Amino acid sequence: MNKPHRLKRGGIRTLLLPLLFCVQLLFSSVLYAETEPDGGLRQVDTAPVMVDGEALFHVAGTSSYPALERAEQVSERVKTVARDRSIAADAITRREVDEHIEVYVGNLRVVVLYPVDASAEGVALFELSEAVVSRLQEALLSFREQRTDGYLLLATLKSLGVMTLCVGGIWITVWAFRRWHRYLESRFKERLQGLKFESFEILRAENIWLVLTRSNSLICSIIVFVLIYIGVEYTLSQYPWTRATSNILLDWLIDPLRQMLLSIVEYLPSLIFLVILATITRYCIKLLYLFFLGVEKEKVVLHGFEPEWAQPTYKLFRFFIIVLAVVLAYPYIPGSGSAAFQGLSIFLGVMVSLGASSAVASIVAGYAITYRRAFKIGDMIKVGEYTGVVEDMRLLVTHLRTFHNEEVVLPNSQLLNSSVINLSRPAQADGLVIHTSVGIGYETPWRQVEAMLKEAASRTRSLKTSPAPFVLVKKLGDYGIEYQLNVYVSGPTHLPHRYADLHRNILDVFNEYGVAIMTPSYVADPADAKLVPPEDWFAAPAKAPEANAPAARANRPDSEN
Repeated sequence: MNKPHRLKRGGIRTLLLPLLFCVQLLFSSVLYAETEPDGGLRQVDTAPVMVDGEALFHVAGTSSYPALERAEQVSERVKTVARDRSIAADAITRREVDEHIEVYVGNLRVVVLYPVDASAEGVALFELSEAVVSRLQEALLSFREQRTDGYLLLATLKSLGVMTLCVGGIWITVWAFRRWHRYLESRFKERLQGLKFESFEILRAENIWLVLTRSNSLICSIIVFVLIYIGVEYTLSQYPWTRATSNILLDWLIDPLRQMLLSIVEYLPSLIFLVILATITRYCIKLLYLFFLGVEKEKVVLHGFEPEWAQPTYKLFRFFIIVLAVVLAYPYIPGSGSAAFQGLSIFLGVMVSLGASSAVASIVAGYAITYRRAFKIGDMIKVGEYTGVVEDMRLLVTHLRTFHNEEVVLPNSQLLNSSVINLSRPAQADGLVIHTSVGIGYETPWRQVEAMLKEAASRTRSLKTSPAPFVLVKKLGDYGIEYQLNVYVSGPTHLPHRYADLHRNILDVFNEYGVAIMTPSYVADPADAKLVPPEDWFAAPAKAPEANAPAARANRPDSEN
C-alpha cells in the first residue's frame, strides 16, 4: 500500500493546487468537454463535494450517473469517516487500478477518480489525486475540530458578541435617524419652498419634505437590514451544521446583484443603440414640428396646403415616426424574444383591436373632417339638433358651444356620418339668410302681407339692408296662405336674439294694420278679431317708452348692424 504523498510547503504544486480549487469554487457548474475513445466530443457536468458548507473538490458525472448524485455520495462517505475518530486523519491512501485511482481512508474507499475528472479540472490524474488527498486530510481535521466543546463554546461567545454589537448598532442607528428627522423638521420644514419655474410650480414644498423624510427612512432601513444580515450570517457561519445556510444567504444577496450587473453589461450595446435611436427620433420630430409651425404661421408656403392642416398633419407624421422607431427598437428591448413578451404583445394587440375600434373610427373621421375643410375653429355649425360655435377640434371629438352656453362634445365619427351645416362660411360673402313663416287668411291681399313683413324687417336694426329682404309664398293651404320672410344678417352670432327681435316687430306691424296671424291653425272665423289694439300694447306690467317713437320700435335692440 502506498503511503500518503505530502507536498512540500515551498513546492510549486503547493502554490498551484489551492489556486486551482479556488477557481473551482467560483465556477461550480461549468460544463467541460471530454474526448471519447471513438474521437467524439461530449459535454460533462461537474458537481462539488460539500462538507460543512465548503467544497473539497469536484467530480464529473454521466447521463446514467449524474455528477450531483455522485458528489452527494462521496460527501456522505467523507462525513462517515470523519465521525469515526478511531480512523486517523492521515490514514489516507491511493490505489491505481487500470486507468483510475481509488482513494481510501482507512479501509473505506471514499472516492474513485477517473480521467474524466482530471480532464474536467484541467490537470493530470495523478496530480488530481494528490490534491484530493490533501483536501480530504484538511476536511477530516476541520470536521472533528469544529465539533469539540471548546470550539462550539468559542463560536457561541463570538456569535453573542457580534449579535450584541449588531443590536446596539441598530438601536444607535434608529436613535440617530430619529434625532436627525426632528432636527430637519425643526430647522428646515417651515423654510422649505416649492420648486418653481417663473410662475409654474414644478414641485410643492410638502412633496419636497415627503421626499426628504422617505429618503431618511429608506437609508435607515438599509443600514438596519445590513446589520441584521451581518449578525445572522456571522452566527450561522460559526457552526458547521449551519455554515451551508450561511453560504446560501450570501448567494441570495450577491447572485441577484451579479446577475443584474452581468445583464447590464451584456445589454450595453443594445442600450447604446436605443439611446441613439431615441435621440434621432426626438430631433426628427422637433424638426418636423418647426417645419409645420412655419406652415401654420404661413412663413412656409405650400401651394394647395391650408395652414389649418399643419398641426393635424404634424401629429400624423409624428405618429408614423414613433411607430417606425418602435419597430426598429423592438428587437433590442430586453426580453423581446421571450415567449412571455410575445404572448403579452399579442394579448395587448387583441385587446386594442377589440376595444379601440370606435376610437380609431373617430380618429380617422377627425382627419377626414379636417382635410375636407367642412368647418374650422370659430365657425358656427349645425349638426342634427345641435347648433353652436366650434371651440376645439381633437382627434376623437369636437367641442361645440351652444347659444345657451352649453358645451356639447360630439364624436368625430358622428360628424362624419351626419349632415353638417356651416352657418359661418356663407356669412363671409353676402351674409347669412334667416327666415320665419306666418300664416295669413285669404281675405288679406298678399301684396299687403309682403309689405308688412318687409316693414317689420326694416324695423329690426340687427338685420342687413343690402341685400334687401324678400318674401316667398310657401304654401296655399286649406284655410290660409303661408308666407316666408327671408332676411340677411352679417353673421350667425346672436341668432336667437335676432329671431326674437324680428318676431316682435312682425307682431307689432300686423297689429298696427289690423291683420290677424292665423298660425298655427285655422278652423273658422272668430266672432272677435284676434288683434291687440295699440292702447293695450303696454298693459301691466309692461312700460311704455318715454319717447313718442312707434311702439313697435321700442323693443328693438341696437346691438348689431
